[in-house]
Amino acid sequence: MNSVEIERKVDKKNVNYQWIFLCLFFSISFFHPITLLIFLFYLIFLVYKEKEIGGIKALNLLTLREVINPGLAISYGVLQSIKWLLIFLISFYLICSVVKLHERDLNKLKKYFIFFIIYIIYSILSSFIFSNLPIVAIFKIISYAIPFIGLLIGVVYTRNKISWITWLKWLFSIIVIVSFPLIFLPLGYLRNSISFQGILNHPNLFGVFLVLFITLYLVSIQQRIKLRKNNVWNYLLVILGIIMILLTNSRTSLGSTLCILLIFILFCEYKLIKKVLFFSISSIIMAIMIPNFDILYQFLQDFFLKGGTNILDSRTDQLGSLMKAYISNPLFGRGFAVPYISKRTYTFSFNYVVEPGNLIMAVLAYGGIFGLILFLFFIIKTILFNIKSFTTYIILPLSAILVCMGEMVFFSTNNIGIFIYMFLIIYVSEGVNIKSDVGHRIGKE
Repeated sequence: MNSVEIERKVDKKNVNYQWIFLCLFFSISFFHPITLLIFLFYLIFLVYKEKEIGGIKALNLLTLREVINPGLAISYGVLQSIKWLLIFLISFYLICSVVKLHERDLNKLKKYFIFFIIYIIYSILSSFIFSNLPIVAIFKIISYAIPFIGLLIGVVYTRNKISWITWLKWLFSIIVIVSFPLIFLPLGYLRNSISFQGILNHPNLFGVFLVLFITLYLVSIQQRIKLRKNNVWNYLLVILGIIMILLTNSRTSLGSTLCILLIFILFCEYKLIKKVLFFSISSIIMAIMIPNFDILYQFLQDFFLKGGTNILDSRTDQLGSLMKAYISNPLFGRGFAVPYISKRTYTFSFNYVVEPGNLIMAVLAYGGIFGLILFLFFIIKTILFNIKSFTTYIILPLSAILVCMGEMVFFSTNNIGIFIYMFLIIYVSEGVNIKSDVGHRIGKE
């Protein structure tokens, strides 16, 4: 069901109250471990009250709370273990909802799910055999796979009850609007005093967040164009998102946004004359800028090189460690999302952290050439799963993949990985376009 159609059926007054309580409990979690614990209990209540819908909301909010600006909020700290426990419990709860799926939906999902499971099984086996940190690697695989499976089942099951695109638009819009005043305050530049990070903990992360934010609004514009009902507010927020991306100095985010905008223009439902008009105006703007080309060139050089001589200078250490892991075992890699160390150990610790930087290089380092092949099959299957509404929703998975080419958060449930999963899964759920029929469900609600 189209998110615009669902939006009409929702009791708006009730939704407004829900957002007020959500913002209230989320905000009080900033101040003290006790108020943070109250927020976690609120998420449990949300799951109890709204079932699968509450579970999906809770996972997204747990993710968002992890990346809030440290100048505004305390970290999870000693409650980190409780956070992980909630992520796994809620994910397992959503997985159990598989018995509620329409039989035809379930059969269709199986054809997609098999590619994901093959990649996960391969990653577990290759990490156990070839990684020098097998326990840590397997935990990271599980921490990626379980939430992804839970969200996949949960979103498909609830897709005709709630528009997840609309809900995420509201969530992301609140973050962007609240971040806006920080443009004029030092708190908005806390990380390095130069790049804008809003209310999140890193400028590059906020840049990624803004790309996803812009993508949601572009999808919404596509949906409304088909219904011949558009909203100027959507366009204004897209422009605001682009301005904020420039302030973050995030090269990955700017490049991803330009690619997404180009794809949007190519596939949007506007008539040909409007596309021609857009490109004409763009050409005029470029013609005006040519006399000031030196100024433009200097700006682009400063933005992309960041004081270096090569665009990859700032990624040298990250890519170097990935190449080292890959070269040491090019066929099978050196373990999922763990650093390459010389001595094998079966200890477990959250301190074994990697900053991969690039999705393709990360997958090669994690699982070698065979792992990359299986992962690409999974991504291709994801893209092909929703051919029917491809032009409307394709920018959802593409934006999730593009941002991970420079800021690799794809497998990072502890970061904003759940938002990445949501974008892939919403796209897939739109491909499962058969409405559920209670009489054909497997099991009972």
